[in-house]
Amino acid sequence: MTAAVSIELRSRYARGCRALKDYAGRVFFSSRRIISAPTRNDDLFYTVSDGDRLRQVAWRKYRDPEKWWIIADYAIQDGHRMLFPDRDLEAGMVLRMPSAAQAERILSERYE
Repeated sequence: MTAAVSIELRSRYARGCRALKDYAGRVFFSSRRIISAPTRNDDLFYTVSDGDRLRQVAWRKYRDPEKWWIIADYAIQDGHRMLFPDRDLEAGMVLRMPSAAQAERILSERYE
C-alpha cells in the first residue's frame, strides 16, 4: 500500500502546477498548463443528460474519447469544478467546448 503524499501549496514542488479540487474537495495538482478557452463564435454547447461522462461527450462531438481533457479545461475556465473522464456529470450542466476544427488546432499547437 502506498501512503498519500501531501504537498503544501507554497512548496517548490507545487510551482508551475495548478491546484484543483475533486468532487470530495480533495486538492490535486495538475502539472500541465490548462489550455486557453476564450469564447469563440464557433464554440459548441452540450447539455448533460443523466449518466453522461466526459469520454462519451468527447466521442459524440469529436469522435475521439481521448479529447475529454479539452472539454474539461473549458469547463474549469467556465467556473465548473474539476471534471473526471469516467465519472458521471451533473444532468442539466451546460458544457462549452471548442468546435472540432478548433480542437484540432489546440492539439496541433500543443504537440508542435
